[in-house]
Amino acid sequence: MAAGTPSQPPASTTVDPHAEKSPAARALARRVGPLAGLPLVAGALAGGLAAAGGLELPAAIALTAAAGGGAVAVAAWVSVRRLAGLERDRMDSEERFRIFRREAGIGMFEWDLSQPYATGTPEYFAMMGMPRDKGTFTKEEWAEKVHPDDRARAGDAVEALVNKGRPYDIEFRSIMPDGSARWYANRAVLFRTREGKPARILGAMVDIDDLKRTEAQVRERERMFRRMADDAPVTVWLSDADGRLVFLSRSYYAYTGHDPDKPPDDIWLESIHPDDRPAVLAVWEHANRTREPFSIDLRARRHDGVWRWKLDTATPRFEEDRFVGYIGSVVDIAARKEAEERHELLMREVDHRAKNVLALVLSVLRVTRADSMEAYVAAVEGRVEAMARAHVLLAESRWYGARLQRLVEDELGSLRGGAARVEIEGPAVTILADAVQPMTIVLHELVTNAAKHGALSGGETGSLSVTWMRTPEGGLAVEWREAVGHPVAPPSRQGFGRMLIETLVARQLGGTITFTWAENGLHCRLDLSAALVSARAPDAEPDAVGGAEAAGGTASPSGSAVAAPDTAPPPAAPPRRRVLVVEDDVLVALGLEQMLEDLKYEVIGPAHGVEDALALLERERPDAALLDINLGGMLSTAVARRLRKKGVRFAYCTGYSDRGDTGVEAPTIIKPVSAGQLSKMLTALLRNPPPNRARPALPSPVAWTHGTGGPSRR
Repeated sequence: MAAGTPSQPPASTTVDPHAEKSPAARALARRVGPLAGLPLVAGALAGGLAAAGGLELPAAIALTAAAGGGAVAVAAWVSVRRLAGLERDRMDSEERFRIFRREAGIGMFEWDLSQPYATGTPEYFAMMGMPRDKGTFTKEEWAEKVHPDDRARAGDAVEALVNKGRPYDIEFRSIMPDGSARWYANRAVLFRTREGKPARILGAMVDIDDLKRTEAQVRERERMFRRMADDAPVTVWLSDADGRLVFLSRSYYAYTGHDPDKPPDDIWLESIHPDDRPAVLAVWEHANRTREPFSIDLRARRHDGVWRWKLDTATPRFEEDRFVGYIGSVVDIAARKEAEERHELLMREVDHRAKNVLALVLSVLRVTRADSMEAYVAAVEGRVEAMARAHVLLAESRWYGARLQRLVEDELGSLRGGAARVEIEGPAVTILADAVQPMTIVLHELVTNAAKHGALSGGETGSLSVTWMRTPEGGLAVEWREAVGHPVAPPSRQGFGRMLIETLVARQLGGTITFTWAENGLHCRLDLSAALVSARAPDAEPDAVGGAEAAGGTASPSGSAVAAPDTAPPPAAPPRRRVLVVEDDVLVALGLEQMLEDLKYEVIGPAHGVEDALALLERERPDAALLDINLGGMLSTAVARRLRKKGVRFAYCTGYSDRGDTGVEAPTIIKPVSAGQLSKMLTALLRNPPPNRARPALPSPVAWTHGTGGPSRR
């Protein structure tokens, strides 16, 4: 055996109690003899001998009772150097764990359920508001440091862990020495004996007070955001980074009637008009790819089924340069859209009316008859001035209408002569826009006749009474009574003025008029239907914009049309070609009739409405036709289709520069029309065969109404 190196003993040795013992063994036996039968751990022995580095010494000895009353010693041998290394590793590990607990803010506790107290780390005691060096605490001390509002819940969690094995994962507040409270998250596990009985609890605690405060601030901000969004007069929405809608404010549900419990992403598309959905989805997909702001006009269905225009505007949201979705708002722009439509309608109507006025003036020039140039100029001037006065009144009322009294007074004031007595009496009645111009011409012709031949022709003996009243049916009856102070004989022939009055009343006003020559003057009665009169003042806010057509409804065609200006002398037309004229304005119709007769065409009509034109086509077959698009508020599509079906060539004659989709294609001539333009168009029509089919169009006749939302078909 080498010096200093003892022989290697076996890993365990059984010692015979009757064998010879060394003094040390005999001393050890005497010490443990009273403990025979009990395990004895002699770790101190190994520790005491560790100084003999490099030696292998017994690290533990166990004595048990042996047969015959002796003792058996079992020894385990271990390297002292290795044992010292393990101890150093253990101490290093504990130090690292202690530093980790301190820096991470983790407090740990252990509760031996067989003991009335638990132990904890200094960090744990600090978190519980106790002295860091307290060492142990009782259950009562622990409960006292838990916030009163959380105490019962925390205690129940411990009981549930011990008695029912439920996970202990709870957040509660601890009372600090200064009386403040902090939030902590607690987790613990239960260890059981081999028999399954609860033995001890090992747990950890971490400070989450800052997190809780941040969460509270976030909740408060979210609450304030939702409140502001819900109280805002617009709909506010949010989406996430994946393009899903995650929030809709209360106004959306109030507007659409959707169930607030349904996920926003499942319902938002349902409220959008089917015609607008493809565009909305395309904008939405593009925005989520590019992450750019966007806005789009769309129609959304209200809970009562009404579609209203909305403006949806959105801005991308970013958090630390990370895209998290969009925030958007939906604003009702129905009023703006209606204003835009009214403006567009007004512009079209201004253009249309301007051309119609020129056409009327041209017609007046053509149809006026006089015995001298001076008389002709006076008659033309009088009629043009009357139309100008009507135009002014319509413009003042935004094309709603004019008071009947104002119309009468203006005509009498412009043409009355002498010192005749004039009486004007009647209720406040507004003549709607469709009837203002023809009514003005009728009054003008009556006043002109009275100034030349009747009560206003001079002298103080003449008198005129103009009265009116509403009929039981809601219409209007106007009485015109002249007295000249001497017997009056009826005229021997019907003049142009009376013919014009009767035509205007029958064709454009849809009323009746009678002329009676009493012994001392003319008595005239004019009856108008309720559709042309109103009790509302023309200067009140109108129900719609659109002028004469606003009262009875008008179409507003749009599209392109090309006029064919030509001032060259008209060529001779083939004899006896028959042309149907469909025009609702009597003066314009008379002007067209006069031109066609001068061009040697035979005129069928004129027809002043859709029904009149269709009735004429049942009886007649013209060679060509001139067709106005807007006939007293009705599109002339039905007449165009009937003409096409009968193989009759026709052209649209309209004041609209953009005539739009009328449903049946045909050439267009723009008012005012010259004789050269008319001759050139008819020559082309009668030379070229008509198209053999019509394009699909809107059902005809189509009535158009003007509400606050602009023109709409009904």
